[in-house]
Amino acid sequence: MQIYEEGHTANALCNFLIWHGYKAISDKNCVEQVQARRHKKRRINKKWLKRYGMKYVPSRKIYVIHSNGWILGHPIVMDKLIEKIKAEEEAYDRHS
Repeated sequence: MQIYEEGHTANALCNFLIWHGYKAISDKNCVEQVQARRHKKRRINKKWLKRYGMKYVPSRKIYVIHSNGWILGHPIVMDKLIEKIKAEEEAYDRHS
């Protein structure tokens, strides 16, 4: 589990979240189970489920826990969020 705070590379996100009183936490356990292979036909799909099983993929959801003041997500998703906020901040600075 990694906590983003001031001083990390995620300064834009950190400053935004700290300003609003939230901490951004990335957790590798934020995953979803999906079928490893899928087929259009229901009958074949059931067989493929038995044969190939399920796999874990990073959850694209970001969880906001208001009681603790946390924003929780998978590290990949949190990094994308950081990049997006930095891009928005740079665009805002260019227009100012």
